Amino acid sequence: MALQIMALHEKLSWVSNFLNRKPLISQISILNRVYELPLIGKHLYIKATQNGTMLSRRIKRYFPLPAEPWNFWNSYLSNFQWERGGNTPPRRRTSLDITDQEINNIKESIDSLQQAQGKDRFISRYTDFPRMTYLTQAFPDALFVHIVRDGRAVAASYHKEIKSGQFGTWNEREWWIRGWPTEWRNKWQNQFGTPLSFVAFQWKFFVGEIFKDAEEISSEQYIEIKYSDIISSPIATLKEIFAFCKLKQSRRVEWYLNNISLENRNYKWKERYSDSDKRELDRVICEPEFRKLLNE
Repeated sequence: MALQIMALHEKLSWVSNFLNRKPLISQISILNRVYELPLIGKHLYIKATQNGTMLSRRIKRYFPLPAEPWNFWNSYLSNFQWERGGNTPPRRRTSLDITDQEINNIKESIDSLQQAQGKDRFISRYTDFPRMTYLTQAFPDALFVHIVRDGRAVAASYHKEIKSGQFGTWNEREWWIRGWPTEWRNKWQNQFGTPLSFVAFQWKFFVGEIFKDAEEISSEQYIEIKYSDIISSPIATLKEIFAFCKLKQSRRVEWYLNNISLENRNYKWKERYSDSDKRELDRVICEPEFRKLLNE
């Protein structure tokens, strides 16, 4: 959601769904310029990114959309994403995981897509591990915006994907828990053992790794923004994010926010689960450093 909103900023380039499919062809990025067309560009963007109308569904097939570009990053950085299973426990990437050649390759690629889009700044989104000390090897002045969502809502969404078969994380649980702190691993195995509690611990694991990584970069390069603030005060919150990113305010983004509806999904987990499930989530997400992130 935040990427979709911020991508309309006049200064920001981004990886589209098309470029993510063919990451070595940076010229595809020129298609993003369709949203710069006078008068109609921003209207095309709102049609392409919002659900509802038949026109929107048709446009989505042919228009570039902001992507969470795993394929793009993985094409240039061999250690960007973990290798599932094996003898190495899952862990966050560090400055030692990127080579000089990879640094040159990713910088050249992003320079090329910026030129194709006619922009001088770049924005991207990714989830799970933080990768801050890792990415600052290539981009020393990179800025990181951590969108923090209620862990119980994240766990519920994650749990839904596991139940549907979209995510295979539950089948890999024995490998994943090897990366957790020993106390958490023992607690989960001895007191919980359920898929719901597993994804709640996973949320804590990733957020804890983000906290650790943030301590290793300049405080001026990292900011936490609550998902609930984007929903309740979108224009003010986006102004805060842009100010942190040293970007001027965007009339296009304000227009976009004034013409869409943002749904707060932080409470859907309460409707989905029984009282015992809710208590289980609360038991997992109980440490003070995590509870402060809940939407209560």
